This record gives sequence, C-alpha cells and structure tokens, in this order.
Amino acid sequence: MYKNEILEILDTMIQSLTENPNQFVFQGVKVTGLKCINSDGGTGMHIVAGAPGSVGMKVTASAEDIDTRAIQNMSRQTEINQTINALEEFRAEICKERPNMPVLRRILETGERVLAPVISAILIKMLSLYSGS
Repeated sequence: MYKNEILEILDTMIQSLTENPNQFVFQGVKVTGLKCINSDGGTGMHIVAGAPGSVGMKVTASAEDIDTRAIQNMSRQTEINQTINALEEFRAEICKERPNMPVLRRILETGERVLAPVISAILIKMLSLYSGS
C-alpha cells in the first residue's frame, strides 16, 4: 500500500466522522409488555382468574410498544473528537518523508481506547501493508 492510498483513506475517514459524528451513536430500544409501579406500598397489581381454564392476564408487546431514543451525550462527542484527533495525528505522521513506525504504533495503542474497533483494524492493516512510497 502506498502513502497516497493511505492518505486518501484517512482523509475519507476523517471527513466522514467530521460530517456525520453520530454514525457510531446507536439507538436505545426499550420494549415494555407490562410494567407495574407502586411507590406507596401495598399491592401493585392483583389478578384473579375465577373460572377454570380462564386467563387472568395476557400481556403482549408489539411494534407500537417500542420506545426508541437517541443515546447522545457529551462523553460520546468527546470520544468522536478524540477519534478524529487520533486519525489526524496518524495522518500527519504518514505525511512525513520518513514516517516513524514506533510513533504510528503508539498512536494506535493510545487510540485503541477511543477508536471504534473497525477503525483500529483498518489502520493496523494499512500499516502492515505500507510500502513506504
């Protein structure tokens, strides 16, 4: 893999994260079929099925019962910014006439805690294929 190819991929990754920072923010999904809350003591729910073979209660959950919400907070945005910074640092080192491999490995090692596993895997593979030109 040549330097210009690595730089092109890094530029695409940086641009993608900059333009769409929420691409790694997933939706939280909560489905509740039955929920009883009793905060004052006593019986939250009491069900009696009187006749033999009768059903005292039947609970179902359907698509209408699904509550989705975006899980977004400042710590997630910080992680995205740290990922972009790690990619830019990696790119800056690759741009040098003679990139320092230990420095690139250090960026990868310190970046592993913020980089999505797919990004780390791509960077490690590019580094292993790097031919230095």
